[in-house]
Amino acid sequence: MNNKKYGLGKKIMLACVVAVILYIVAGVVSIYNMKKIGDGYDKVMENYSNKCIDISMYGTEHKKVQSLMTYIVYAPDDEKNQIASVQSNVESLMTSLSSDMEDIAQDIKADKVSSIVKELQDDETKESQYYSQIKQFISEDKKDEVINVYNNSLYPLQDEMSEHIEEAVDTLKSASDDYKKQVDEYTSSIEVRTIVVEILVVILMLGFGVVFTGTLTKPLKRLTKLSEELAEGNVDVEKYEEKSNDEIGELVRTFYKM
Repeated sequence: MNNKKYGLGKKIMLACVVAVILYIVAGVVSIYNMKKIGDGYDKVMENYSNKCIDISMYGTEHKKVQSLMTYIVYAPDDEKNQIASVQSNVESLMTSLSSDMEDIAQDIKADKVSSIVKELQDDETKESQYYSQIKQFISEDKKDEVINVYNNSLYPLQDEMSEHIEEAVDTLKSASDDYKKQVDEYTSSIEVRTIVVEILVVILMLGFGVVFTGTLTKPLKRLTKLSEELAEGNVDVEKYEEKSNDEIGELVRTFYKM
């Protein structure tokens, strides 16, 4: 018998291996694309959306500081005994806000927001200085000086800080929307490429299936035709050269010999 370099079992195994490889390739491409999309949205959250939330929360807490400072400046005389407690709350909030702003300043991707945050940090220093002056004047019972510092220095500064906070939030929202739009566009292109890859995989699998099926069915059809002619008594049959070295090829050649 001929040495079966490519036996039928090997061909079937090869077909299964090719199918698995194509399936794995399609799966790997899909997983890679999904990861790229996920990384893009993660960057939107980390670099823009989360920073936007942090600055918004900073603004909310800073408004509390403004309200408490206003109360300290304009507190009625019969509530002066509560000022010390309010001052303690103000100082605690200011310390917390300063720490929050340092965290916010880390790894800001938008240059404009980075400059705004730097201005806010400078404003925090000024705010602390003005507050210290007000606190000193209160301890010296200098009401006019307290109101003067508040109206001419502290209040305008805090109003400016509120504008900076709003500008930073709006800038981050705009940057987030722009980056998200890029990710969405990339997602759309990935979807198209994924569909193309899947179509190519299907075409390759179908093409391989057709070729593989042909190597099995063609010699069998010839053998069936030969058997029918022999069954009708026609021994003068046309012989085909069978090049296949698998079991079917051997069967055809053996049949010809018979």
